[in-house]
Amino acid sequence: MSLVFGATSAMADFSHLTDLDDIFTFTANNLLPIATHDGGPRPDTDISSSFQVAEIPPGDSAFLQSQGCFDIPSDAVLYEMVLLYFQWVHPNLPVVIEDQFWARWDGERFQLGDFSLLLLRAMLFASMAQVDSNTLPRLGFTGKREARSAFYRQAKLLFDFGAEKDPTALAQSCLLLRVNSSWLTHTIRFAKIARANSHQRFEQTDPNKARLLKRIWWGVIFRDRILSLGTRRSLQLDLESHSSEEDILTADENFSELGNSPVHHTEAQLRIVQLLSAMCRAMPCIAKATKILYNLEGIDDRVAFITEAKLAATIQSVQHALEALQMWHDETIPIFPFPVSLDGEDAPETLCLYVNMLFIYHSAATFALNVYLLLIYESFPASRSLFDIEDCREALEHANSDVSRRTQEMLQMRVIRYLPISATPLIAPPLILKAINLDIFTRALKSQQERFEGADYCKRGGSSLETPSIGQRNRVKLDWGNLIYKRPQLFLRLMLHLDHALCTGGPPVERDFPPGLRRPAA
Repeated sequence: MSLVFGATSAMADFSHLTDLDDIFTFTANNLLPIATHDGGPRPDTDISSSFQVAEIPPGDSAFLQSQGCFDIPSDAVLYEMVLLYFQWVHPNLPVVIEDQFWARWDGERFQLGDFSLLLLRAMLFASMAQVDSNTLPRLGFTGKREARSAFYRQAKLLFDFGAEKDPTALAQSCLLLRVNSSWLTHTIRFAKIARANSHQRFEQTDPNKARLLKRIWWGVIFRDRILSLGTRRSLQLDLESHSSEEDILTADENFSELGNSPVHHTEAQLRIVQLLSAMCRAMPCIAKATKILYNLEGIDDRVAFITEAKLAATIQSVQHALEALQMWHDETIPIFPFPVSLDGEDAPETLCLYVNMLFIYHSAATFALNVYLLLIYESFPASRSLFDIEDCREALEHANSDVSRRTQEMLQMRVIRYLPISATPLIAPPLILKAINLDIFTRALKSQQERFEGADYCKRGGSSLETPSIGQRNRVKLDWGNLIYKRPQLFLRLMLHLDHALCTGGPPVERDFPPGLRRPAA
C-alpha cells in the first residue's frame, strides 16, 4: 500500500506544546521524549508496518518511520480501538462519517486507501483513554498515560512535518487531539480554510461535503464553548458563529450512518442525534454566559470594569443569560429526564455519559453566573436592591446538587471511567467546597488521573484550598449552610482562586483578586 503526501515538509510547529496540557499547564513534561526503539513495531506487539511513503523528503520520512508514525495496530487491535472510538468519542464529536469509515474494511482487513493517516492516528489517540488493560501490552505499553503520550507524539509529528495537506482532514484531526486552546486555534484556522463555517454553499453542488463540513463546524463550536467554560478563558469564536435554529445537527446529517453502525443500534443512534441537537441548542446559552464571565480573563477585571452607571445593565445581562439557560433546561429535560439510565433500551452507556455531561455544562454555567452575581453583591452595595441574593444562593446550591447527582449516576452506571477531560474543571467546585459527598468526586477524579495528566491538578488543588488563613478554632465547615451565608468572601476567594488556576495554570497572588477580596498586608 502506498501513501502519497505533499512534496515539501512544513516547518515543525511546537507552539501548542507550551499551552495547556490536556486542559492544565501544571506539568512541565510537555515535550515528550524521543521514542527509544529504532523503527518498526516494538517486539511482541500487535503493530504492523505496512506503509511506504512517497513525496516526503527522505530525511523526514526516515525520521517519521523511526518514530513509528507510519505503524498502526494490527487489524484486530485496530478494530477494537475504532469500536471504542465510535462508542465513546464519536457521539459527542461526530466529525468522521462512520459508515464511510467502516466501508474501508474488507472483511477483517482495514484498507487505508485515501483516508488520512493523520486523522486515523488522531482517532486512535482519542480512543486510547478508553482501551482496557488487556489491550495495552499488545500495543507495547503498561499504562494509559504512556500510551496516550506515545500516540499523541506520533500524531503530532505527522502534523508538524506536513504529512497532511487537506484542510478538512487537518480540522478533523486537530479536534481529536489534545483539548487545549492552541489546538483549538489550529482547528478554527483549518476549518475556515475548508469553508466549514460556510458549509451551506455546498448543499446543492456537493451535499455530502456540506453535511461533513457542517458537523465539523459544530464540533469547533462545541470545543470553543466547552473549553471556555472549563478553562475560564475567553471565547475564540464570536457569538455570531452559531447557526440558526434550522441549521442545528439533525438526522439529516447522520442519515447514511443510521442502521449502519456495529456499535449502536438504530434507535440508540436516533437518541444520540437528539442529544446532538440539544447540544447545538445549548451552545448559544453557554456562549452568552462565558462571554459575560470570561471575556476579560483576569479575576480582578470581573468587577474592575463595572461602574455605577453600568451596574444595573451588568446584572440584567447576567439574569438574561440565566433565563436562557433555564429555558434550554426546561425544553430539554422532558426529552432526557433524570435519571438517564431509566431511558429503557434506547439508553446505552454512551447516552448516560453524555446526557449527564450536557446537563453538567448547563449547571456549571449556571453556577458560575451566580458566583458572579454574589461577587457583584459583595463588591457593590448599590447592587443589593437590584436582585434577590437568596435566589442567587438557592441557584448555587441547586446547580451544585445537580452536578452531584449526575456524577453519582455515572458512577452507578460505571461510565465514570469514560468521562472526558473537559469534565474535570466542571466537577472541581463541588470537590473544593466539600459541600456534598466527597467520595463521588474523588472517585471521579481518580478515574481521570489514570487516563489524563490534567486531573492531578484539580485533586491537588482541592487539598491546597481547604480553608486558607482560617485559624483552627475559627475554622468554618465548608458547606452551604456556613460558607456562602456566613463567609461569602471566603467562598468567593476559593472560587476565584480555582478560576485563576484553571485559566493560567498557577495560583493567584493577592493583587490578582478584586480589591474587596484581598487580605490586608501583614
